[in-house]
Amino acid sequence: MQDEVVMEQARGSGVVEIPVVLSQHDPLVPLLRTLAAEARPALALTLHDDMESALAATSKGPILVPMKPPVDALAQLLDEGWKASDALHAWKQRTDAFLRASRRARRRLVMIAPGPLTQRAAESLDVLEARLGVRFARDAYMAPGPDRHETQHGPSVIFAAALLDVDAPARALADELRAMYSGPGGESRPPSRDISAIWSRLTGGERERQLLAEKLSQAEGERDRLRAELEAVSTQIEIERLSHAEKLSKTEAERDRLRVELEAVSTRVEIERLSHAEKLSQAEGERNRLRTELQEVSTQIGTERQAHEAKLARVEGEQDQLRAEFEAVAAQAETQRQSHAEALAQAERRQLHHDAVAGALALRDAAEKRALQHECAEKNRQIAALEAELGRVYASRSWKVTRPVRGIGARLRRGRP
Repeated sequence: MQDEVVMEQARGSGVVEIPVVLSQHDPLVPLLRTLAAEARPALALTLHDDMESALAATSKGPILVPMKPPVDALAQLLDEGWKASDALHAWKQRTDAFLRASRRARRRLVMIAPGPLTQRAAESLDVLEARLGVRFARDAYMAPGPDRHETQHGPSVIFAAALLDVDAPARALADELRAMYSGPGGESRPPSRDISAIWSRLTGGERERQLLAEKLSQAEGERDRLRAELEAVSTQIEIERLSHAEKLSKTEAERDRLRVELEAVSTRVEIERLSHAEKLSQAEGERNRLRTELQEVSTQIGTERQAHEAKLARVEGEQDQLRAEFEAVAAQAETQRQSHAEALAQAERRQLHHDAVAGALALRDAAEKRALQHECAEKNRQIAALEAELGRVYASRSWKVTRPVRGIGARLRRGRP
């Protein structure tokens, strides 16, 4: 019935799709692909790593399962360096999982041994043609190739056969698996006498096994000691790493703190810059105000020029100090001019009082002289400032504009009797 389904597929599409439970890296894949390409009708092989995925890929039709026989599979694990108990346990687990997955579709499975297939046995080709419903090019397949060899029973094969014989569950799994093969099994199963001999040698070397067990125990102790030392070193490295991480965290915290301080300083500098800008703006406003007051003073000069010119004439005839004080009075604002005049009056009253009591205070002349010198120095500083302000008045446009008026006043004064 299955062959009829396969042939129906071949007639419909010209290609028969066959799931194959085989890894794509298996060395048997190139041979299978060569056979599939030469088959009539052509075969399309889809590789699956396990039986579950192959069963999920298709619900009908044959499934090709190239699998090493029990002895060969176990011997391969032993050749790879597995311990006998571990190898047997792993083989039983894999075989049991495969049997559980394949029992419900056993009739669909086409299990062949890779050995006879690679040795180009005609029986294997007959089985594939019968189960898959195709025809292969036998001349090319039956030609001797580099894969053809004779079966040799190495120590691992004999040991594997002995393990499967003495372990009842393993023997039952192996028997069930052997019953599922189609065509020649190709199992490297040595004669029973070889199995008995190797098993006798294995069981008779108990003393050697104990010595090896002791050496193994010592090696495991040394391994545990080295592992403990490695763990101690790893712990020390981890402690140092945590310490470095903590230092790095502190450094980053310090960097963040400095960054915050820098931002605070920048903010403070910006605030001070704005404050200075505000003060500069206020100073410019004050300068404009003084300029306005100066213009008002220049305007008032026209109405009060006679009084100011008289005072100016007296200042020019007096000492530099009195002239500078007068010039400072003319340069300041209206409100400051009154206070300076009052200060000058107070200074004149103090001078008169000093003249009145000069005889009685002869002993205090030196001290008062020093005080007066200090006051004069302060006045000189004020006079210099007022003189500078007066210079700015002289340099101003209003002073230059009123120059003709002052000239007329001067000529009028010269014409007086």
